[in-house]
Amino acid sequence: MTDGPRATVRTPSGRMVSTRRVLVVCLFGMAAGSFPITVLSASIPEIAGDLGSTKADANWVLAAPVLVFAVFTPIAGKLGDLYGHRRVYLSGYAFAAAALAITPLARTIGELIVLRTLAQAASAVTGPAAMAYIIKLFEGEERSKALGYWAATAAVSPSIGVIAGGPLVDLTSWRVLFVLQTALAVLAVVLALPVLPETARRTDVRFDIPGALALGTSVATLLFALNRVRVWGIDHPLLIGCFIAAPVAAALFVAIERRAVAPLVPLTMARQRGFAVAIGAQALVSAAYMGGFVVTPLLLEGVFGYSTTVIAFIMLPRPFAFGAASSAAGHLETRLGTRNLVVLGGTILGAALMAVAFSASAVLVAGVVLGIACSGIGQGLTRPALVGSVGHSVDERDMGVAGGLLQMSSQIGVAAGMTILTAMVGESDAPETFFLVFAVAAAAGFAGAAVGRLLAE
Repeated sequence: MTDGPRATVRTPSGRMVSTRRVLVVCLFGMAAGSFPITVLSASIPEIAGDLGSTKADANWVLAAPVLVFAVFTPIAGKLGDLYGHRRVYLSGYAFAAAALAITPLARTIGELIVLRTLAQAASAVTGPAAMAYIIKLFEGEERSKALGYWAATAAVSPSIGVIAGGPLVDLTSWRVLFVLQTALAVLAVVLALPVLPETARRTDVRFDIPGALALGTSVATLLFALNRVRVWGIDHPLLIGCFIAAPVAAALFVAIERRAVAPLVPLTMARQRGFAVAIGAQALVSAAYMGGFVVTPLLLEGVFGYSTTVIAFIMLPRPFAFGAASSAAGHLETRLGTRNLVVLGGTILGAALMAVAFSASAVLVAGVVLGIACSGIGQGLTRPALVGSVGHSVDERDMGVAGGLLQMSSQIGVAAGMTILTAMVGESDAPETFFLVFAVAAAAGFAGAAVGRLLAE
């Protein structure tokens, strides 16, 4: 495997394909898995009515896959490290396609939740696999550019889903989303089969099942508690148990990994500054970015009185700004360095959210629109740099699990940011409330920039 835009790699059939083609196939797989999330969110009331469910129960169509995705992503990454990312990618997406093909036939909300959760768990392989291939196939500025495309794909694909899938849902039914996603999942497998190269397998190492169970328990209980705390209240007995179980399981996980012959997460990884700092910074900027995202519609509706359609158009530039900034991040990282790019991106994110806070207080819609767009720029600059920091710090053989852990930390940050900020809003429509909420979100963004300063040059 060689560096450069014209580099090639050998496939299992002996053909030589360009590394850029491998990158495009991996990014297509990521997009196929993430594109329906935004339009699916908007379809929850229709799903609830069609399946005779409540909106609260129907929301688990979104929440359950997020919980499972966060838990399974580092595990899927480790499986790729051990048994080859090609094998895990193709197997996972084939299973996801099978589950998605049945999903449009769901007769109850329970069936829909189970089928979509299975499909999302299977497709969790795409993110770590794409990241692992990028780290293995690209170096230097080419790697930074590829990571920018990786982050841009994650940001833009849900918006494309709104543009392409929204009209189809309006004309037919929410079920068409899963028909479309099934077709894309099958296409992802067909495209990947002749292109993805093999990665090294470690046949002398067994998968760390106890470590995976402990890590999964810790993350699942934490995310479940964060997801339900606004609905059930922090004093709910089950949530209290979850908040106790999460750190206990985390401590058990560390104890298991210290004794494991082949740990799920080598503890030497945690001692690498570039990895540990990136994990912390990622959680903070994700909390700021997605926390601000979920309360922005509440601001635009409650303070400004805008309709859902107007709100959607106001928020649409945000992911596209994210995508554009992510694409540019590769060029900037070679000039500014990883640490400075993380600090710059986190600072822009914090400043943008602070601008939204002041604009909310002054009931100034232009400031809100500008702040929302600029928050996408801040996050777009930060994400590829943090992924690059992980890639430079971790042994290539552990790139899958490292990428999965980075995505897991992002999900934890997202859950925390959404829970805290929506709880702060409550039922209030007062501009002063939204000033405080976005100020807290901005503080998380600035904190991410401050943590990013701990990265080595």
